[in-house]
Amino acid sequence: LNDVQSGFEVGSNNALLNISAPSMTYVAGITLNTNINLASYDFSSLKTIGSGGLSLRRMYNLISLSGLDNLMTVQGNVTIRDAYLITDMSGFSSLETILGNFSISNCFVLSDFSALSNLQSIGLDNTQGLFLTSLHNVSSLAGLSPLQCRKIFLSSMELLDDLSALSSITDLVDVFMYQLDKLEDLNNLPFSSTMESINLTDLDTLSDLSALGSVTKTNYLRLNSLPKIDNLNSLSNLNDGGTMILTLLPKLTDIQGLSSLASLSSVDFKYLNRLKTIEGLNAIEVMSDDLILSHNDSLSDISAISNLRAVGNNISITDNPLLNDCCILRKFVTGEDIFLGGDLTIVDNGDDCTTGFLSTQCTEDGLPLDQDNCPENYNVDQLDQDSDGIGDACDNCPTVSNSDQMDSNLDGIGDVCQMLAGDGTGHIGLGAAMPKSKLHVQQGDIYLENIHRGIILRSASGKCFRVQPNDQGLLVSKEITCPN
Repeated sequence: LNDVQSGFEVGSNNALLNISAPSMTYVAGITLNTNINLASYDFSSLKTIGSGGLSLRRMYNLISLSGLDNLMTVQGNVTIRDAYLITDMSGFSSLETILGNFSISNCFVLSDFSALSNLQSIGLDNTQGLFLTSLHNVSSLAGLSPLQCRKIFLSSMELLDDLSALSSITDLVDVFMYQLDKLEDLNNLPFSSTMESINLTDLDTLSDLSALGSVTKTNYLRLNSLPKIDNLNSLSNLNDGGTMILTLLPKLTDIQGLSSLASLSSVDFKYLNRLKTIEGLNAIEVMSDDLILSHNDSLSDISAISNLRAVGNNISITDNPLLNDCCILRKFVTGEDIFLGGDLTIVDNGDDCTTGFLSTQCTEDGLPLDQDNCPENYNVDQLDQDSDGIGDACDNCPTVSNSDQMDSNLDGIGDVCQMLAGDGTGHIGLGAAMPKSKLHVQQGDIYLENIHRGIILRSASGKCFRVQPNDQGLLVSKEITCPN
């Protein structure tokens, strides 16, 4: 055989011991599958494999990859699976380019990647990359640098504790790590500022996330079952978090490291048993998908999402036993200038965190009735400068304490402020025989032609504002020096 323009496939030949095609320089693809006694092959002249790729599966007696020593390019995937006796990658010493995925799995005695030192690139897009799974004898990946690779998938490698060989990888945008029992940090992994996906799961010894400090945007972030992670301060530069999933982080006490976040697609926080608040999400106004807070045993405060005004899919707040105050979500029940694209589910939390409580016992400010100092008026700032327990927005004398709000003449000005407001004499009437205020216009309009003028009003704190209309007819106030 010389050039084979279609595939070369040999499968399920239990008696086959050897394959020899030493003159073949090109083949569209090679598949050797379930030849359980095959111990060697000779493709020593082969330089290029086409888009069909190279697949070696269930080669239980194959002891070496030798026989592919001149292979330089694979235009498809390279898959090596269930080759139980292979100890190194020596047959790939000339390999430079893999245009698809490079996947090695269930090679239980493999420990040496040094023969891959000439490998320069893996994959063409963000879905393709390096997949290493169930390599129980690998403690280092030395030999895999420098390398252009967009995706790294490492799974079930109990001895791996050193990522330094990956420090020269370029264009990395997708990282998945699962059950790497000795990995303590990610410090040699060159995360890009913009990531497609970061998925860290079941990493029992991982305690250091500082390598994530360079990330400003990711479309997907999942931190799951990381028992030594107690804060997210390493994510302080993250501005756009995409889909964020935090689950089973038993030591996590706060998420204030996320305070730079300005955008999230969705939130799924579960089994964060020491997390008391979600301070860090304060700037989030819109989520295009779900908001889920569930089974967080210590969570008692969700006021950090007070600015949230649109959720594209569902809101689910469930099984948070200490969460008694959910009034901040009242707006999603009443629909006041708010968008919710799916269902609102609030169950099995503290006694006062239910959908029914939101509807009847919470105010427009997102507070319980008994905590809002002006329950009939919107005053989310709860300003009360005279400290009489009545918010300025509804206080009939905001500068003098009068918790009884006594107003004997029913003019809307509290008795204790009546003298400060001036007497009721000296009224001017335009078309009104008996003017009822300082200026009473019976009929007609008041017209201010000069665009630099307006109506000057004094606030309770003594500041003065000139009120004027903008080109849309909305009133705009500008602070000015009060007239003498």
